[in-house]
Amino acid sequence: MNWILTLLCHRDEKLPKWNKSKKQGHALKFTTLKTLMTTFEKGGGMSNFLYGVSCQGIQSFIFETDKLREIVGGSELVEQLCTYFFEKFLNNKGGQLTDYKKITGAAGNIRYVFKNEDLLKATVYDFPWRAAQFAPGITISQAVVSFAGELERADMDTLERKLKSQRNKLARPMDTGFLAMERCRRTARPAVKRTNDGGLLDMALSAKRKASGSASHTLLKKLTPGDLNARIAHIPFEMEEMTDRKKSGWLAVIHADGNDLGKTIQSISKNANGNIIDTFRTFSQKLETATVESAKNTFGQIIIKDDYITDSGKFPIRPIVIGGDDLTVICRADLALDFTKKFLEEFEEQTKDKFKDMAADGVRELENGLTACAGIAFIKPKYPFHYGAALAEELCSRAKKASKKEPDGKVPSSIAFFKVRSTFLDSYEDIVSRELTAGSVGLDYGPYAVQSGTRMPNVNELQDKLNILREEDAPVSSLRKWLASLYQDEEEARQRMSRICQLSNNYFDRLGLESVINDSNKTPVGDWLSLLALEKGE
Repeated sequence: MNWILTLLCHRDEKLPKWNKSKKQGHALKFTTLKTLMTTFEKGGGMSNFLYGVSCQGIQSFIFETDKLREIVGGSELVEQLCTYFFEKFLNNKGGQLTDYKKITGAAGNIRYVFKNEDLLKATVYDFPWRAAQFAPGITISQAVVSFAGELERADMDTLERKLKSQRNKLARPMDTGFLAMERCRRTARPAVKRTNDGGLLDMALSAKRKASGSASHTLLKKLTPGDLNARIAHIPFEMEEMTDRKKSGWLAVIHADGNDLGKTIQSISKNANGNIIDTFRTFSQKLETATVESAKNTFGQIIIKDDYITDSGKFPIRPIVIGGDDLTVICRADLALDFTKKFLEEFEEQTKDKFKDMAADGVRELENGLTACAGIAFIKPKYPFHYGAALAEELCSRAKKASKKEPDGKVPSSIAFFKVRSTFLDSYEDIVSRELTAGSVGLDYGPYAVQSGTRMPNVNELQDKLNILREEDAPVSSLRKWLASLYQDEEEARQRMSRICQLSNNYFDRLGLESVINDSNKTPVGDWLSLLALEKGE
């Protein structure tokens, strides 16, 4: 039996080519095909088709492992799937530039207009299977909408509704395997390869590791300005390589997302002049360019300017998603706040510059560019990474919700963050009640607005307070004791704060200790101390 298990474990990684004569495989390949093909049958002579693909569960696909090499490999696969791989697929099917027109292809989403029905049918039949071969473990939904004449907003809305309904249909896994097959210990899926240290990899992990070692480094090229080849030795492949024993032993997961993009797209469809396909394509390209240039400028001004390599000689940052209006990166914790603030500022400036032509053509919502919000989850390198990524997204949503309450109409850029101290992580509301409530005082002081002129706390003010607390005789230890006493006895905390004010006259006004608890009964001291603690090494 052992030789059978060994043989099965070392089977060829390449999947068998698709055999259309296998009816079971045909049904496995497309549970949605019948629904999609009714569109063609009811086309009524309509020659144009709007085709859409959405990758499902991108976050779970990328973050199912805690290995940095496999995380970045998964993100590379998602990035390449929607760009060069799909274009290569169309070329292999004999597609010509006159047969289709690209609207967008990034961040797990593909939108094309097809004029060649035969090419579209071949795409509907074969692309999910080829995508599963290229990126094992990822699931895609596809939908088609036929239309006559010019593409309209209603057609785009119909496509999005169809894609949402397709997500509800279960996809059968490709690698279920036999019971006798040896399994990858981390995923419980059939193993296809052994590592040098004797570990087992399933099909998805093997593909991710191969992609992470790709010479292209697609996402890193979107983040790093200049020639990446000159810095190829500084690319980290382990979480610990991004930390620094002198500066910080913590990592940060940063997730940033644009504000009110749905409303902006609706405005474009109503007010833009000219062909809507060209308009949406131009918008997508300009948005992608703005995001990439914002990331590069931020890297150049924050990472390289400060300390672009760690004591291990590696970048203290690795990109996970850069596309559309989304950015997700992992970086050393002490750099996270500065990096996030600078990226949000750059994003506003870059979108304002890139969209000025579209604003002049009638899309007034683009006159001042777009804003974005971000969430930062501070974690230790050994912490389960998918929890940190999910928390970063939740914090980003919290920042968006707070920003949308501002009265002036435009949603300001803002940042929410949290330092994970426990091994168990649940929703942020539960975290607030369990860890961020000291007696009757709330420690969830943020989110923090990037620009001034809002009712929200401001990042610049936060950074000013941190600079004061970095001074040698700052009352950091006393504030930590005061914060601890809040959990035990608020009267004792009041007496401690009175004592701090007497002994630290120099810091009384500079830190605003007289009103350290605001009218909403919240205090920023917890945020101050958390961020300061992240700046210490091992």
